[in-house]
Amino acid sequence: MIQRLWKEGSLLVSDFLERFAAISYGDALVPEEDVYRTAADTMDMHLFQMAGLELPPDLLALPREVAVRRARQGVPLDAFLEAIRNDFRVLWKGLERVARDNGIGVLVANMDRVLDTVEGYVSSIQQAFAEEEALLARNKQLYRQRLLSRLFNTEFGSPGEVRDLAAALGTQPDETFEVLAVTAEAVPQAQRQFESDHRTYVYENTGALYLFRQQRRGRTWRQEPPGFPAGYVPDAAGLAAVPAAAAAAHVLAGRKGAGTGLA
Repeated sequence: MIQRLWKEGSLLVSDFLERFAAISYGDALVPEEDVYRTAADTMDMHLFQMAGLELPPDLLALPREVAVRRARQGVPLDAFLEAIRNDFRVLWKGLERVARDNGIGVLVANMDRVLDTVEGYVSSIQQAFAEEEALLARNKQLYRQRLLSRLFNTEFGSPGEVRDLAAALGTQPDETFEVLAVTAEAVPQAQRQFESDHRTYVYENTGALYLFRQQRRGRTWRQEPPGFPAGYVPDAAGLAAVPAAAAAAHVLAGRKGAGTGLA
């Protein structure tokens, strides 16, 4: 049956692409040729595995290569896995087609073999996708930290430099910001509290942690304290003013009376 199915590889790919048309990858841009080539290679890989044959090197590396590529393309994992799980339906429909009446019993008896082949692929994809997403997140965080280091350690010579840095950070150069400076034992708590808050910029330097964000009317850190001791400076007029505000907040954080709350 697998030999017969191998001769119908183009039908398998067509069936997959027809099912794939109902799946949305959101804003991710995946070229049609990429989808087609991946579908063809994946079907070949499944057929090799179901036949008990050794995978050639290019197919052996396929799960990781596809997962890495889709993660970099920004494909949502749920949609990606939904597409992959269609492989079972495609293979089963193909096997039913080539089994004919006298092969249905053999096909049903080997259903687990088909399912295990696809689920093994799914597991490999999930692991590689998660690893690549973690790497991309670390690289993105590293890039952001380099931008923040530039902000805190550069004397800007022109408004254009500030505008470029603000654009890279995803903010506006002329916004009004509020700034926190955190020291000593409060640093780990502040890191944990704001590590997933993408509206807040976090920069650590020489034992102090600086946090700043766009100041919002009625919802400032003074009105909604973060829950750990910190020096606080509001009304920093523009991104270029943030480092000076951070220095002032650091002085406030070191005051003797700033053991709790904001100083």
